[in-house]
Amino acid sequence: MPPVDICNSPGVWELKTLGDKSNCIMDLAQIRQDIVTASHILHQQGIAAAFGHVSGRIPGTERFIFPPRMSPALVRLDNLLELDVEGNQLSGEGRPNTEFWIHARIYKARPDVQSVCHVHPPSCVVLGSLGETIQAVARFRRSL
Repeated sequence: MPPVDICNSPGVWELKTLGDKSNCIMDLAQIRQDIVTASHILHQQGIAAAFGHVSGRIPGTERFIFPPRMSPALVRLDNLLELDVEGNQLSGEGRPNTEFWIHARIYKARPDVQSVCHVHPPSCVVLGSLGETIQAVARFRRSL
């Protein structure tokens, strides 16, 4: 897999593949497993206290895998949903939370984006509640 650049957009973290897109096509089963793993990490690390969500684009399409409306700690392979950028639920049981539109609009506007993570870390919520501005202080680059 090529290196990824974790870019900070206002309120959204995205994993954007670099270089030739033909090298980044992943097996759908691996994408689904990565979403489950990332969801559990969000919970275990305290980044998403109750709600937060990670999605992954099905490469070469306008469809993406998204968890149902639940805590990231409860996301499993058998409860993931498949949605398209127009908001249609194509497969899976349950309902997505209403913030799936954040993911859908990013995927529609940016065909190069392969994954989106949207969270409300408790520390950021506190700072925002106090009217403090949160400044990005670093960008990270690593291979997955």
